[in-house]
Amino acid sequence: MGKSASPASPPARLESLKRSIDTLQRLYAIVLGLAFTESLKRLVLVDPAGNTSISWERFHVAIGIILLAIPYLHGMNRFLDERFLFVSADQQARRHPWAYVLIVFIIFAAESLLFALSSVSVSDPAKATSYTVSSICVSIEFLLWIQALDFIWTFVALLHAPIFGKHKPDWTVAVWCGLSLLSCVILFWLLGSAMPNGHKPVCPLLTLAARLPTQWLMRGIDPHLLSRIFLAFATCRTSFDYLLCRKFYFPL
Repeated sequence: MGKSASPASPPARLESLKRSIDTLQRLYAIVLGLAFTESLKRLVLVDPAGNTSISWERFHVAIGIILLAIPYLHGMNRFLDERFLFVSADQQARRHPWAYVLIVFIIFAAESLLFALSSVSVSDPAKATSYTVSSICVSIEFLLWIQALDFIWTFVALLHAPIFGKHKPDWTVAVWCGLSLLSCVILFWLLGSAMPNGHKPVCPLLTLAARLPTQWLMRGIDPHLLSRIFLAFATCRTSFDYLLCRKFYFPL
């Protein structure tokens, strides 16, 4: 009598992992889709009389959030494919314990949720007649935490794999690590420059941004200039990401 195949065999584990990854990729897309939708919904301001107008400050911030989120969604899906699926069953079983897989899923889910919060944190356009520096600061705070979280996990990932090894995502992870660290510095400086007196950050730790030396900051920055600087940052960050990691994003 022949023995039945073990449900814990490498092919079975790999197939189970594929289904889990496919489910998580769909969830990331849904959450980031919410971030895109909320960003665009908040472009129009409604005054008490019911008149509507486009807020260019909101426009700059909304497009900036979308520009930052696109490579994250693209990169999350490509990373999961390259790291967990495009390897042999034996490699997958040896290199990626379930605890590691679960941690990666949690980190990506947290980053997606923070993108959504950065979009919905802005006041309801039906109840706001202006877009203040304080409103932009709230969005920047959530984006700063995304960059910090991204730096932590990419740095830890680099400790477990050679940057120029055979595994494709390693060079990409090194680039993400560097870009995230630089983004943390820029957003922290921008937050310190823009944070108005009396503003209470979501995380009290970020009050340190307002204590940076005055000569390093742009005190008294207005919402329009702040939103344009943020959009320029998001455009540059995403452009460098795709430029430096083009072979990873588009493996032709």
